[in-house]
Amino acid sequence: SVPKPLFKEGLHAQYAAAVTVCGLATKLEDDRQDEKGLRRFAAKYLGKAVSSMTDRATSFLNTVRFPTSDVVEMMREQSAIEQILSSTLARHQPLLAIDKMAHEQQERIAALQLEEQRKSTDERNRCQSCCDNFTCCSFGGKAACGLGCEAISCCS
Repeated sequence: SVPKPLFKEGLHAQYAAAVTVCGLATKLEDDRQDEKGLRRFAAKYLGKAVSSMTDRATSFLNTVRFPTSDVVEMMREQSAIEQILSSTLARHQPLLAIDKMAHEQQERIAALQLEEQRKSTDERNRCQSCCDNFTCCSFGGKAACGLGCEAISCCS
């Protein structure tokens, strides 16, 4: 038995192949602009290697009235937007670092306050359990017991 082909050759397959090749070429060009070092070199080399296929694919897409020029223009605009955002982020990097440090400091303060509140509650509970004559003074909200527990805040 002859295996069934995965797809039928024809206009749809050519269209899919052409869009795929153009997408690859666009990605390689984007990497050539954005990357550094070996990745940039690879994108440049591979872009040259597929350039003849890209030209044929673009020509085919133009014959089926695919808006290739519109897509190319959108990709150029996207690249310009990325460059603007990249320079904007670079300028604001120090502010982002300061904001991150402030947020981390707020988290530390909240954790310390929570720990202090837990310790106060623990001490109050310990004093109440160790002593029968636990009293809470009306002035200043302090409590003390006769077994040497420190004065603690209990009337809050």
